[in-house]
Amino acid sequence: MPDWANDCWAWCVTRWRRLRRRPWANLLMVLLAIVLACAVSVKMSAGDLSKSDWWAVYLALSAAILGLFKDSIFRWVYFPELELLFYNGAPYCDEPPAKGKSAAGVDFSLNTIYFRPLVINHGTARAEKVEVMITDVHRPQPGGPAILDRQFSMNLGWSNLSGVTVLDGINPEMRRFVDLGKIYQPNERVAHLGESENLPDHEGVVFSLSVEVQGNHCPYLLPAKNDWYVALLLSAANHPTRRYRMTIQMTNDWINAGGMAANLHPETGHARLTLERLR
Repeated sequence: MPDWANDCWAWCVTRWRRLRRRPWANLLMVLLAIVLACAVSVKMSAGDLSKSDWWAVYLALSAAILGLFKDSIFRWVYFPELELLFYNGAPYCDEPPAKGKSAAGVDFSLNTIYFRPLVINHGTARAEKVEVMITDVHRPQPGGPAILDRQFSMNLGWSNLSGVTVLDGINPEMRRFVDLGKIYQPNERVAHLGESENLPDHEGVVFSLSVEVQGNHCPYLLPAKNDWYVALLLSAANHPTRRYRMTIQMTNDWINAGGMAANLHPETGHARLTLERLR
């Protein structure tokens, strides 16, 4: 298709989605469908409704449709619409220091960058039992297809809700961050954190995925020597599953001065995450 046709189609889809997010517009479309069906019945009755079989058929079909599909009509008018958003910077990223106590009893504080995609409900109804799951992790190869490196099938935790991986619900126009993972300053991580956040023979940058169960062989740690494609599923009890892919690109460098803004700078930074929705 030519570019103008793609642009026109994209504009129509965007306008349609915006219109569907308004309950009054959905109710108006249902009402117009009923009025149109009624007008067709009146037209076919040739003006004498009392003797028209068409009018009787219309009333019978209307009663049957409302009785059988009232729940479907209600869900067509009132529905959740979830979307996963991410930008490689604030407020989707944050830099609270990771504090702890070493084996020798000495307090320490590590420079850390947290990455938090945002789940937002654009719909007209509450999304129930919302979850974001990590499934496949691929390594892209130059000039060839990406290689499946590991699989999880585990949920991510919701930000600021310790231990919660399935959110009770998100109301219309409400939003909530979910924890994807974090990066520690490499030299401080090696010095203060144990095997749970370090890989053998790798002292550079490591991306630590925030999966709900972290295995002993540390499959949630992604070293900076590779780029990574992380498959994400966004779903709810009353919402179809949507598929996304987060591309993680890192170098083994770390800028001490400037903090998160310097390390995530789009031109000179050393960590870049991009999110795309898959069809």
